[in-house]
Amino acid sequence: MFGHVSHVCKNNAKCPHCAGNHSHASCTSRSARKCANCGGGHSAAYKGCPVYLKYQTTINSKNIRLTNNYLNNMNTTNQRPNLEQIAKQLVGKSEAEILTTQK
Repeated sequence: MFGHVSHVCKNNAKCPHCAGNHSHASCTSRSARKCANCGGGHSAAYKGCPVYLKYQTTINSKNIRLTNNYLNNMNTTNQRPNLEQIAKQLVGKSEAEILTTQK
């Protein structure tokens, strides 16, 4: 699985080289490669793995969505009020009327 390292993983060890139920350090099968993610003939670290590519696409689309949401929120919260419009709304009103419209 992607996105974490072995010392924080709560699952049993899975060899990234042969997909066996042991750590990479104790792997005796140096010639046979099997992906622990998709079962393909490559190591789990292969960046061309279809499972990895799908994971990257998902992460990238989530990051783009989060970035767009952040930018949209920044645009709406950091806009300065249009002083000309405010002035037009206030002209001809008494102080009491202005104070009641601000609440």
